[in-house]
Amino acid sequence: MDLQWELKITLAAVPVLLIASRVFGEPSWSRSYTTAARYRGAWLAYIVLHVIMLVAVCAALRRGWGEQGTVWIGLGIIMPLSACSGIMRHPRAWLHRQADIPSKAHDLAKELAEGRFTIDMATRENAKRLLVKRGVDVDDEWAGLDVPAQRLLDATALFLALCRWQSDRHYRFFMREADNEFYALRCHFDQLSLRIPRTFDSIRCIGEMLHLFRGDRDADANAPIVEFQGISRRVVNDLIMDACKDITAFYDEACLFAARGALVRHVSGRRRAALLHAMGFEYEDDLRPTPLGVLAKAGLLLYAGIWSVTLILPNQIPQHDHHIQDISNAARVAMITIIVLTALGITIFTKQRWGFANAGLDGRTPLRFLIGAGVCASLFATVVNLATGALLLGGWHGALVRLSFGWPFLHFSGVTAIAVGWLVQDHRWRRTPRAGMRRLFDALLLSLVWIVASSLSVLMMNVAAFDHGSVADRLLMALNNAPPILGPGVRYGMPFVSLVFGAVIGATVAESVRRVYPRERAPHVRTGFGTASSGVGA
Repeated sequence: MDLQWELKITLAAVPVLLIASRVFGEPSWSRSYTTAARYRGAWLAYIVLHVIMLVAVCAALRRGWGEQGTVWIGLGIIMPLSACSGIMRHPRAWLHRQADIPSKAHDLAKELAEGRFTIDMATRENAKRLLVKRGVDVDDEWAGLDVPAQRLLDATALFLALCRWQSDRHYRFFMREADNEFYALRCHFDQLSLRIPRTFDSIRCIGEMLHLFRGDRDADANAPIVEFQGISRRVVNDLIMDACKDITAFYDEACLFAARGALVRHVSGRRRAALLHAMGFEYEDDLRPTPLGVLAKAGLLLYAGIWSVTLILPNQIPQHDHHIQDISNAARVAMITIIVLTALGITIFTKQRWGFANAGLDGRTPLRFLIGAGVCASLFATVVNLATGALLLGGWHGALVRLSFGWPFLHFSGVTAIAVGWLVQDHRWRRTPRAGMRRLFDALLLSLVWIVASSLSVLMMNVAAFDHGSVADRLLMALNNAPPILGPGVRYGMPFVSLVFGAVIGATVAESVRRVYPRERAPHVRTGFGTASSGVGA
């Protein structure tokens, strides 16, 4: 791959990236329903998908037609695919789901709605004055109306806090994007603040009617009074429950709006939690990274590490035929990163999404899943080697050449998938309370697995280097490395690199994916009534 062709590919990728970025942001509200890190990770995966498509099409055209105009023909093929949102709808929707759009905002809103909400004195007084203007005096309500009145005060205080975002420059982008939702929220509050006072007045009128009816009757007519009192109590209870349900529905809607604003305002989870705590919410936010974020971090570590090893250690793997050339270092680094990341992703995403990949309540490791993940990872590594050789070296012959260089490493991805699938089970190291010790165990195990796998790769390369003698003789010569075939960088460098990066990846990935349970949480019951989604309590 010459420099001029790579420059053309880079220039052609620019409009593809711009179009893909615009299409990925559809619908426009998707950014406010997840964290910045998850959204950017999914966006990056979507961009990489389009770049891979562009490179694959251009490489195939180059092999068939030569250099002239193949990049621009490939650009003409990929740009309509990127611009048409309907064609790429399924990959985009899948990446949105992986980024927890819109479930992240809804989960955070549920946490806020089910937690406590405390307001400062200044906001409380402002909310009280607003409710008095609407006909509700929180400090002068009957004993039966104190619960909905207090909840209405909390909802009003939250609404006033959200109204202040309109004049805050930090929320300018979000308020412009969510202008329709905020207008609907304001209309909902106006309807609620006008309907609740009428409900309270109706309850007072029923109480006054019961008081007058009881005072006008003599002592011999108690039966009608008792019957009327029972009917009045049921009517009043229904009115109170309806008021509580309406207030809860508005409060849940306001919590969702607050959650979306916090997700847009701050990238860091800790700063986002600090903002919501400053607003008065008391909740427990799960700051654990997503599987997509874990893979992104592992991919950066792998890419940087493999490049550093490639630059530091020269190529000491011998070639029997010097006329047969392998792919470039840049292509090899990208290929290895994709293969290892896929091995990690097979286990992580499957474990997170489907129950058959989890140990379950009995704590039994799913061995069939581990074996299947290892086989799939090894088959994927084989396919990637063949496809890379076919695209970059030319046709079926190039695919076989690449496979001849890569077959000693095909087992590596399968072993990685099995080891990571075993480590990410929720019951792994359950008796170890400290997260640091669990990460240490993960690092030690994966580094040990990678050392064994890399040593096996070195042995297979040594065996393949001898083209004479029986299998036993070739294996014996390979073990003794006599005569010397592989350089010291390969014989000793590969196990050492596997030790280092196995420890880093093991300490980074497994603990971030496992669910640490039991997760103790102080129970909190919403006073008087439940959420709009869970039903109204008694």
